[in-house]
Amino acid sequence: MVENVIIIGSGPAGLSAAIYTSREEFNPLVIAGAISGGQLLLTTTVDNMPGFPEGIQGPEIIERMEKQAARFGTRFIKENVTDVDFSKRPFRVFVGSKAYEANSVILATGANAKLLGIPSEMKFMGVGVSTCATCLTPSSLIVANASTKEISSIMTGSRVLTIDGSFRKVSEIMTRKYKGRLISFKTRYFRSELTELTPNHEVLVMRLERGTGPYYWKMKWIGPTWSPASDLKINDMVLYPIPQEIKKSPIINISKELNLNVDQHGKVMLKNETYSSHRIKNLVKVDKQLARLFGYYLSEGFAHERGISFAFSSKEYTYANECAKIIKKHFGITSTIKKENSVIRITAHSKILSLLFDKFFGTYSSEKHLPHEYALVEKEIQKEIILGMWRGDGCMRKKDFIITTSSRELVEQLKLMLLRLGVLPGVEKRKFDTLRLSNIDGRKAEFKSDVYQLIVGGPWLKQMSKIVEEQHPILKHRSRMNFHAFLTKTHAILPIKEIRKREYNGLVYNLAVSGNNTYVTTNSIVHNCDGPFFKNKDVAVIGGGDTAMEDSLFLTKFCTSVTIIHRRDQFRASKIMQQKVLSNPKIKVLWNTEVEEILGDSKTLKVSGIKVKDAKNNKTSTLKVEGVFVAIGHSPNTGFLKGKIKLDELGYIVTRNEVLTDIDGIFVAGDDADRYYRQAGTAAASGIKAALRVRDYLQNMKK
Repeated sequence: MVENVIIIGSGPAGLSAAIYTSREEFNPLVIAGAISGGQLLLTTTVDNMPGFPEGIQGPEIIERMEKQAARFGTRFIKENVTDVDFSKRPFRVFVGSKAYEANSVILATGANAKLLGIPSEMKFMGVGVSTCATCLTPSSLIVANASTKEISSIMTGSRVLTIDGSFRKVSEIMTRKYKGRLISFKTRYFRSELTELTPNHEVLVMRLERGTGPYYWKMKWIGPTWSPASDLKINDMVLYPIPQEIKKSPIINISKELNLNVDQHGKVMLKNETYSSHRIKNLVKVDKQLARLFGYYLSEGFAHERGISFAFSSKEYTYANECAKIIKKHFGITSTIKKENSVIRITAHSKILSLLFDKFFGTYSSEKHLPHEYALVEKEIQKEIILGMWRGDGCMRKKDFIITTSSRELVEQLKLMLLRLGVLPGVEKRKFDTLRLSNIDGRKAEFKSDVYQLIVGGPWLKQMSKIVEEQHPILKHRSRMNFHAFLTKTHAILPIKEIRKREYNGLVYNLAVSGNNTYVTTNSIVHNCDGPFFKNKDVAVIGGGDTAMEDSLFLTKFCTSVTIIHRRDQFRASKIMQQKVLSNPKIKVLWNTEVEEILGDSKTLKVSGIKVKDAKNNKTSTLKVEGVFVAIGHSPNTGFLKGKIKLDELGYIVTRNEVLTDIDGIFVAGDDADRYYRQAGTAAASGIKAALRVRDYLQNMKK
């Protein structure tokens, strides 16, 4: 397949180009990079972006732009481009060994932070020297809002699960450049869940000492204690919290949820009604029956233009009939039940229900989810959701129960609910390309995405039998149980079964969480390491642009003092940023000063100071600091383009007419060609210009 246009890069330039080219129905392919988002991912408050008078977080801008581009048909590949071939047409863009072909390409690769270039800088990189002011990899999954999100997409204000089972707000998001070793581990039960972090990031651990010989079953628990990832060992026990908050069963205010009006009888009405429109009761209490209907919908339901439908096998007429009765009782809608070959289809014709169920639970199987509060409602309500889900997408095997879903979000929510119900499920992920076409009770089951399985067996079979209201046969003749993990009222305790190490060069993330400074991955509790990093320490920031100003202001929230070191006698930063910095009592400035060396202990790799030189009199002195933040500008990410397209002496792409390159059909946008402005707004504008040029180019190709 030859693409109309491939966009390399996913910062404001690349995403603006994607929005415009997708609106032209060119169906662009964005190769976003393993760490997508560009420099805005490192930016906290952006207060100079037009349209946001109160300011906006840099990552939020990227998230909004990605959603906007996807809305119009943009496709994303979150991997790095490794090579290009612009010598013939169609052009080829390589991701590893895979080649993508395109009639046109927009280069929006952006730039990375520059370094000082002195030997001691790399020696202390990541352990006192950083290129940003804030340690998990960007794709690490965090339990947020009773679901999972990549840590790179977490926003301030998001509620994350913490050590005591409470959900608390994220107060700060910190990122930094890291080059070095990462530690990853998997546990029993949550065996498909991976946590990957820097060696010094702490994990909450318990250790179990067993007796020997006839006293093997005598156990002694040690901990819990915080352990650096580098010290983890096989069979160490990591803790996973069980949500403790309990909320009463919600009353759904449908008109409020959907922004619709209510008539004089207390019924919700569409804004534009037709002769077949149904009005339904506005306030609906979620009882056990309705909760079971939600479970059926999560497994077998979908929303469409005319209403909501459920598809059951020919042997599941009882379930279909139950759905119809619940819908009639709670919403006053009479459903139709039809048998289509081996499938029983039930449909409730109501646009209002379609809108409500789509908002609450999603439509497609891979996007199914529950609202946050349903992870915290009474256990009897959660039990009914699990029951409905199991009847639709579950089965009983020889030794266990299993529930299947293709939604990554939903599997985490079901896991939390089962833990609250006293069940420790195993979680397994199966790649869709390894799954065969199946026939379940006469229905063909085709897999179009990865599948997650919640597996319940062993010590938790009895409790699961109560939840799904079906006794597992193995319970009749089982004489003993082996515990390979443990469940208390507050935590699951999981032994580590696999530890891996790898080298990494890129961004890492950390969160500051109000209250207890912890957050939870999909298999463990982690701590805000160094919380955050340089709290109550003296640090230095090197640079004089907006990035240096922003880093300095950010660091004053945690540090005792911040010294800005600038080689000139005035800043390059915007006036408003300069004013904020110069008026802050925690910040002082060393003008006309250059850094010659970063000082520290070669064994512990801890920074103790920096050696600086006065540019006017060449005198040197030592400044005592424990952290150094380099913010001296950026260099373009164009290394892979060398010899493939015309670059200048600094590596910037040479342009003509703003966004054209020396190769017809190859366009450029953003900081990979911009030496001077390097702003999110100007990058976005250049992306728009490049997209409009692509439109003209592709239209001329068709003539």
